[in-house]
Amino acid sequence: MTPRLWVEGVSAGPGGARAVLTGVSLEVRAGEVVALLGANGCGKTTLLRTLMGLLPERAGRTLLDGAPLGRGAAARAAAGVALAFQNPDDQLFGATLDEDVASGPRAQGLREVEVSARVTAALASVGLQGLGAREVEQLSFGEKKRACLAGVLALKPRVLLLDEPTAGLDPVGEREAAGLLRRVARETEAAVLVATHAVDEVPLFADRVAILGEGTLLAFGPPERAFADADLLTRARLRPPAAMELWERLGVPVLPAPLTLDAAAERLRPLLEARS
Repeated sequence: MTPRLWVEGVSAGPGGARAVLTGVSLEVRAGEVVALLGANGCGKTTLLRTLMGLLPERAGRTLLDGAPLGRGAAARAAAGVALAFQNPDDQLFGATLDEDVASGPRAQGLREVEVSARVTAALASVGLQGLGAREVEQLSFGEKKRACLAGVLALKPRVLLLDEPTAGLDPVGEREAAGLLRRVARETEAAVLVATHAVDEVPLFADRVAILGEGTLLAFGPPERAFADADLLTRARLRPPAAMELWERLGVPVLPAPLTLDAAAERLRPLLEARS
């Protein structure tokens, strides 16, 4: 099956400077979430902005459902690519939540009845229903993050690019965001590429992970395979999820190590019961 988003040998970086990333190739299927991981400065945001057309593709190409995407942000937005920034204040411009989420569909030239329907659906999908009349400045930081996601969902994107959607959230907010990302991907059938540092939450929402480091893509595949490669994590300046790290420190003889606390508890319970 043709992937929804296909990145082939892309090199990226601001014009006139040395490329931040070279030769990046990955794919994201419809309804799939891929987590983009790596240390600070490895190029996660650069890659997302390049895929959005905000930075030039210095080499390679990007395809949407098998067809090459046009250059520039306007062409990519028209094709169905949307980006939510890390800092919500860089994206929220409407006076109220309703007005902000409606701005994208209005720019698409939709009739007001369709704009209203999209705003209602987008706010409900991120748990902000009933807050449309609230002034944006009165929203909490977590609500602003959700508002940004609602704004791009209202565009009904085919590709959804998210830059650190859990950054700045409290632990409960991080866990809620993880569940939201997985549900959004399944319900919209968008290809979702998420830049994140939240390695403990990644197994809860990501189908695959792409690890950046040393100016390129170091690995791309299932989380359990990537996180089990200690040498890879060292090169990328990453750590495994806490459940996996605890499992390895305890020297539990059952492999592979679990990625989540729920999985660890389920697998440890029979071992503890057997010893008792």
